[in-house]
Amino acid sequence: MIIFSPFQVGHRMPQPIFHKSRGLLVANTNFEYLDEGGQGVVFLDRARGRILKVYKAQSKHSHYTKVFDGEVSAYRIAADSPELRELVPAFLGEQTIQKIEDKNGVDVTHEFYPDLAFETEFIPGRLERFRWAPQSERDRIVALFHSRGIRYVSSASVLVNAGRIEKLVDLNIGYIEPFPSWPVLLRAFLLWPFNRGWFNRWRPDL
Repeated sequence: MIIFSPFQVGHRMPQPIFHKSRGLLVANTNFEYLDEGGQGVVFLDRARGRILKVYKAQSKHSHYTKVFDGEVSAYRIAADSPELRELVPAFLGEQTIQKIEDKNGVDVTHEFYPDLAFETEFIPGRLERFRWAPQSERDRIVALFHSRGIRYVSSASVLVNAGRIEKLVDLNIGYIEPFPSWPVLLRAFLLWPFNRGWFNRWRPDL
């Protein structure tokens, strides 16, 4: 089944956001497909415990460069903060990808922006949506990250243990997707059953 992301609507022709069956991997590395979101695909090198996120080539490069820079900046700020450092995976640097292939060896690098990629520490465990965490924890995290200039955590995935948020991934200093036009909103609304919660990506944290 093909499911489309509202991020893709209005930019280029919608693309499937689920590529698991394609067996994507980064050529000449141990990074294999793990998961993906509206903007990027996440690869895992399980032996080294590293994650590689690569942005998809589905919006203008200039636009995704801003989103990418905001995400990288957020990780760097967190790494420099004793209070935030333990709440996010270790940031391991920006990368430039040479080649991405599917399980049949077909080069699919053109579907990505190879220069918009970075590595982080792999966080094992079951991650869930930020909005599903206890309200008290959401309030604590928002206040803590906002105080350090990281103002966009509502789309984060979190590791919760005993009702407490222990780790967050997917954050940004505050760059948010431009609010879509009415035609884009209408098309996205029609896909609502497949993209629940997408609207949170266009609003700042409360």
